[in-house]
Parts: sequence; C-alpha cells; structure tokens
Amino acid sequence: MNQTIKTFLSWSLRTHLMLMALLLFLPALAMIVYSGFEQRADALEGGIQENKMLVSSILSEQYNLTGDAEQLVSVLALLPTVRQRKVAAVDAILANILKLNRQYSTILISDRSGTVWASALPFSTRVSIKDNVVFQKAAASRRFSSGAYLVGSISGKPNLGFGYPLLDDKDLDGVIAVNV
Repeated sequence: MNQTIKTFLSWSLRTHLMLMALLLFLPALAMIVYSGFEQRADALEGGIQENKMLVSSILSEQYNLTGDAEQLVSVLALLPTVRQRKVAAVDAILANILKLNRQYSTILISDRSGTVWASALPFSTRVSIKDNVVFQKAAASRRFSSGAYLVGSISGKPNLGFGYPLLDDKDLDGVIAVNV
C-alpha cells in the first residue's frame, strides 16, 4: 500500500469523523455564501428600481407644480385688476388663491424696481425682491423663470420661487412671484 493511504488509515476514528463532517459541511457553506451574495444582488437591484420609481414620481410632481405655477402667474398677469394695480382687490384675489392652494407659501407682485405692491400674505414694512434670483431672472429673460431655494421674507417659510414678468408693451412693468 501506498504510504499516504497507510498514514490516512492510521488516523483515529474521531479524526476521520471530523474530516467527513468537514467535507459534508463545505458544500453547504458554499451554497449559503453563494445564496447570500445572490440575495444581496437581488436586494440591491430592487432598491435601485424603487429609487428610480421614487425619483420619477418626484420629477413628475415637480413638473406638475411648475406647470401649475406657470399657469397661475400667466393668468394673473392678464387680469385687469392686476394691470390697473388695484391693490386691495389684488391682495384679496391673491389671498383667496393662497387659501385654496396650500402648495404655495406666498404670491407677490412687484413693480419694475422690485418693490412689492401686492401680496397674498399681509406685510407691514416695505418689501423689495429686486435682489431675489427669481425677480432678476424673470426681469432679464422676460419669461417664466425659476428662482432658488430661500426662506421667504414675508412668509418666513423655506421655498422655491418662480417668477413671471408683467409686461407693458414689451417694457417690464413688474414681476409676479409665486413660492412653492
């Protein structure tokens, strides 16, 4: 007999049993590890798909909010009371719109210098939005524009603003700002 086989056969019964148990355990361990990696990969792929769906949902909601804001300000710009700067009437209209639409934190209308003359929320001191990005972008582009994240000076709430220019025969007459 070969020396290796003789040495193997000379081991105790306990050693042979341990070796057999180890040989039986190794394939099971390999399957457990492989299955764990497969489950991890599946969970990771599932998480990626859920995140894509969440991002898509958020994008769709943001698109709808932006479209709603653009429709609102474009209609406000057409109202005769806004064009004629009837402050009390415009403030009442803006307050009613704000009451019916909780997604907005405030709605403001400024003159060409940025001084607010109408607001959905009452304010006691003179307020200017001329340094606000939304005013500057709407005034410069003469189109509906988005602003930046900020804390509103009248509402005191964090928001994202949108602006729409009030034009008087191509000249800027003011900006309507709505904050979401």
